[in-house]
Amino acid sequence: MKKVLAINGSPHGLWGTCSNIINVMFEEFEKHNIETEMVNVVELKIKTCKGCAVCLTKGVCPMKDDVKGLQDKMIEADGIITASPLFLNHISGLLKIFLDRCLPIGHRPVLHGKVAVSVASYGGVGNVEVIGDYLLEFMQGSGARPVGEIHAIGVDGKLSEQEQKNAVKLAVDMLEDYKNLDSYDWHSDYMSRDNARGMKEFINNTKDFATADYEFWKEKGWID
Repeated sequence: MKKVLAINGSPHGLWGTCSNIINVMFEEFEKHNIETEMVNVVELKIKTCKGCAVCLTKGVCPMKDDVKGLQDKMIEADGIITASPLFLNHISGLLKIFLDRCLPIGHRPVLHGKVAVSVASYGGVGNVEVIGDYLLEFMQGSGARPVGEIHAIGVDGKLSEQEQKNAVKLAVDMLEDYKNLDSYDWHSDYMSRDNARGMKEFINNTKDFATADYEFWKEKGWID
């Protein structure tokens, strides 16, 4: 593994619990001479999705902002960390706006050969597991191998000793799963899931509209 990218969806940016977890993981990666980069979504210019569906019909989003640059970083990385605080029992609006714009990646998976984890922080109240379930489902649907998740209770941004150990372990798990990527059959794993079956049905039913999706799946041999 040469590079790990962290996408931090916390509005706190560099000083919050999410960034602290990421930095602990980065320290472990850097011991192995792996390049690391954290992108704070709050610092980017990202427009909300207009629902125009051009990305489905023509394959490219017509809006010009920082989205494509971050998507390119995802494609270039070997490992991807997505992080968010729990806001009203879900990911932050900042991160959701970005992921809404990643619909083409979810419909036409391009993150094969990558490992992915999720990071979450919360105040101790709420179903924090929803973050990991949601983010890892998106990453797997986009082609990556889901590794695991970590969450921490964060009020002042400080991590407990156990939370730091958990972060190190998650980093080590990423390294190990990346080494064993050849043993992971993404197609068999993902295509057996309800989401994949639903996506296949959607693409079959909308092939005259979502032409970019249909041609991609047909070329891959995933659809008749």
